[in-house]
Amino acid sequence: MENAAQPTQAPKTSKGEATKARLVASALSTFHTQGYRGTGVNQLLSESGVPRGSLYFHFPGGKEEIASAAIAEARDQIGAGIDLAFAMAPDIGGALHLIVDGFAGVLEQSDFARGCPVTTVALEADRDTPLLSETCAGTYADWRQRLTTHLLTAGIAPARAPRLATFALSAIEGALILARAERSRAPLDDAVAELELLFQTSKP
Repeated sequence: MENAAQPTQAPKTSKGEATKARLVASALSTFHTQGYRGTGVNQLLSESGVPRGSLYFHFPGGKEEIASAAIAEARDQIGAGIDLAFAMAPDIGGALHLIVDGFAGVLEQSDFARGCPVTTVALEADRDTPLLSETCAGTYADWRQRLTTHLLTAGIAPARAPRLATFALSAIEGALILARAERSRAPLDDAVAELELLFQTSKP
């Protein structure tokens, strides 16, 4: 019988998986700052240090497929942040403050070059990039669903929770655009302050 105290070894990551992960992480960082149209495949190769052949092996669809994978990564990272904020905060307002502080921190650390990575790309996605458009739409849907679930858990009425989740996400995303344009986190602070007041009066 195996010793129960023996540490379990983490599953090994293959070289190919590590290369793919490095590509996605590098692409997400680049798209976050420059957007989709302003980023070329050559820059993705240069930033990631990955050979061209490896890029097309993992992403035969080229730049659009890499961008879609990068947005999916942002979906999961920010989605996990939403869940963590609600787990840590005592109420809805506190959770929204944590979420906004996270976005504001990225903005300020990047000298207001980086807002929401998904919005930066979604504003450029169109009928010529159907995969990317679908991934962006699915990302927002994922975040709205997470918010809806947390609002329901906090006691918001089922009829209002999905609408309020959409409103909260829209307010934060819009404030991020204003904050980046004005080079100030003030729009984010204003938005979350009003959201907090709204949710204080939204419980039954």
